[in-house]
Amino acid sequence: AKAGEPEKAVRNSVEKAGKALAREATLGQHKIAKRGGRTPFQILADLHLGQAEDWAVWTEWLRDSKGRRQLTWSAELRELAGLLDEEADEEIAAEEFGSEDYTILVLPIESWRELRKHSDRVAHVLNLAEQNHHTLVQWLERERIAFADYPLKR
Repeated sequence: AKAGEPEKAVRNSVEKAGKALAREATLGQHKIAKRGGRTPFQILADLHLGQAEDWAVWTEWLRDSKGRRQLTWSAELRELAGLLDEEADEEIAAEEFGSEDYTILVLPIESWRELRKHSDRVAHVLNLAEQNHHTLVQWLERERIAFADYPLKR
């Protein structure tokens, strides 16, 4: 570290480590296999070479990995992060939607493009969506932003 800028050096080091951890955790499709092997995505990238065995290996991987987790937490990391045990998708859906009726609000692409011109408006829409559907609808109408409501029954 430079003597005159120790705080900046530490901050840069922490940011670099954080980015490396994020890449390690989320960009598995870009990893390179060790000891002469190939990851599934390396096999996919090699398909253009026309090797018949690559196609067979790729389709086998697709078939056998369907419905399986591709990214998981280690028990130690979940504990370190203070997270509870994972819930099944069905449990999460039951909590989010319950057994009552609910409404899906859809923004046409033109509306979304208009909102994206101002990041604070996107954040505002997302906050309203999490808080209260009725307030979100009123705001969209006031701002003259097109949307569609789809009431759904369980």
